[in-house]
Amino acid sequence: MTMSNPRRVHPLAIIPNAISFLRNALLPFLFGSISLVREHPLITVFGAFALLVLTGVFGFLFWYNFSYTIEAGELRVQKGIFNKQRRYIPLERIQSIDIQAGLILQLVGLVQLQIETASEGKVPEISLAGITREEAEALKKVLSDAKAARQPQAASGAEAGEAPAPEQIQYRLTMKELIFMSLTSASIGLIAPFLSAVIEPLTNFSEQFVAWLGLFQNGNPNLLEIGVLILLTLILSAVGSIILTMLAYARFTLTREGDVLKISRGLLEKRELTLPLDRLQGIRIVEGLLRQPFGYVTLHVESGGGYGKKQGQTTVLHPLVKRERVTEFLAEIAPGFELGTALRPLPKRAKRRYGVRPLLLALAIALVPSVLFYPYGLFALLLLPVFLAWGLLQYRDGGWSSGEACLTMRRRLIARTTVVIPWRKVQSYHRGQSLFQKRAALATASVRIISGGEGKEYKIVDVEADQALMS
Repeated sequence: MTMSNPRRVHPLAIIPNAISFLRNALLPFLFGSISLVREHPLITVFGAFALLVLTGVFGFLFWYNFSYTIEAGELRVQKGIFNKQRRYIPLERIQSIDIQAGLILQLVGLVQLQIETASEGKVPEISLAGITREEAEALKKVLSDAKAARQPQAASGAEAGEAPAPEQIQYRLTMKELIFMSLTSASIGLIAPFLSAVIEPLTNFSEQFVAWLGLFQNGNPNLLEIGVLILLTLILSAVGSIILTMLAYARFTLTREGDVLKISRGLLEKRELTLPLDRLQGIRIVEGLLRQPFGYVTLHVESGGGYGKKQGQTTVLHPLVKRERVTEFLAEIAPGFELGTALRPLPKRAKRRYGVRPLLLALAIALVPSVLFYPYGLFALLLLPVFLAWGLLQYRDGGWSSGEACLTMRRRLIARTTVVIPWRKVQSYHRGQSLFQKRAALATASVRIISGGEGKEYKIVDVEADQALMS
């Protein structure tokens, strides 16, 4: 595949480009045409036709003015209809090359190639939307080979020793595991904004349901209606969460080929991510409340570079792994990340502090309803034992281990989270003490690693002040 001459994306990319423009322009058009529909229907029809024509013209012009090439050790992209923009990305700055395919691109048989660098941007540095999968794979190979050719020192270092034969290790998510993961997912909050559109129908249904039951004929049925509404909302949230999770992780595969990890997932929107092992900075092992009793964990990976809605956004390495297989899994997929098994527990004198902090929080929360809605507001005091149990659970799960190769830290907010960080990946270490911690000879220890543009910090509260992770 020759990349010295400028190339355009596939002509079928005009379709998703046009749809993207139409999606952005449709809402203003609808707002502007509401008053015209009744008074001037002919003008409305003409405006809709003009919008469709403009959409097609825009899609064509965007496609025609978009080109890319590899030249002089750089990936060069030119785009723009009225304002020409040129981007030059040195090949050695490329961190990863990912392939995605949304529903529209899948319908026309195309994919989107996202090229990520070590910048701090909130979007991928370069995005080539509308190329064939064959061309995307060929371009990935060209970029990888060209980058390797620009880094002879790294290549010679690899050739100094006896190069091992490339190995391939693959993990797949079975249908049984996918269903279990969907049923125990914690993504209900993701669909909360969409539930606002159905609150009114749910309210009407709950009122009719209560009336059909024939209860509270001589009283106020509002309490039962609210209960039915809450129940229906929770059911819809759970069903929506299950569907979203199944769509997001259908066809999940994790493959290790030599020193590269490849992650592929998604049904409606296919996502493919390539991660070099040397970019891995840390691995998080998350045990959710619903999955922990069954012995399952989710593994997340922190990596250098990145883009997203917020910096430091992590990648799911594997959504569902048996807890007892994590050590074996890491040895196969991410060698060098050694999970500490014998964790040092938090000191006993820290137990009281872990109990007092959530109790104070619960008192602050329960105070207002207890006063404003007395005597029924006193039920809010039931939060006290719940928060106390939560704090003691946090104390029990806290711990750390300082091995020769890796640091292991474990703590709980809601889910129990264990972090494995190779010492060579630690960017900075900090030990802090509050006045109360100093009196108890305790400290808060934290480490920072590279993740996205800002890095990421992990800390554990109330460890022994004279140990604090480094011994």
